[in-house]
Amino acid sequence: MSEDQIVFPGDFISTSEEHTPGPGVFEEDGNLYASQTGLVNLDNDDFQAQVKPLTDTVIKIQPSMEIIGQITRIKESAVVMKIIAVVGEGTRIDVELEATLHVSKVAREYVDRLRDRFRLLDTVRAGVLSVDPSVQVETAYANGGVVNALCGSCRKPMTRKDRDLWCEQCERTESRMLSAAYGQAT
Repeated sequence: MSEDQIVFPGDFISTSEEHTPGPGVFEEDGNLYASQTGLVNLDNDDFQAQVKPLTDTVIKIQPSMEIIGQITRIKESAVVMKIIAVVGEGTRIDVELEATLHVSKVAREYVDRLRDRFRLLDTVRAGVLSVDPSVQVETAYANGGVVNALCGSCRKPMTRKDRDLWCEQCERTESRMLSAAYGQAT
């Protein structure tokens, strides 16, 4: 991983043998991963890996905005995501704020199982429908859906291959509710 590289939540950064997790980084099975979108900073003096947010400005979520969220829970009728950024505002969210994506707002067609469309830690682009009493979002539009995903087996970033995702490491295909903006910086 190179310095000042933009990473998404769940991206591999380093190992716990080389660095300790700092702000914006978590450890899992001896590997360090980004917990937020931002720039990697590998401090070799303190041996700490950090992910610095792209900006320090905080914004209030409003209906008709687009957000970037990370999937934290998948239920039978809804997906819950941590809001990590607002699209186009160059802003990050400092407070723990969650959004709910109801199964009826995922796609224009009928969705039987949310687990067939999303996986834990997927990064999703969604439109805000309402904020009171809680943030409700939708992905039933061209840019709505998964914009970054990790392989369910090896946790490496996946690349888009037609309508599915491909893992070079495992040589396996996975399916998601993909955004037209998959793999692009948001």
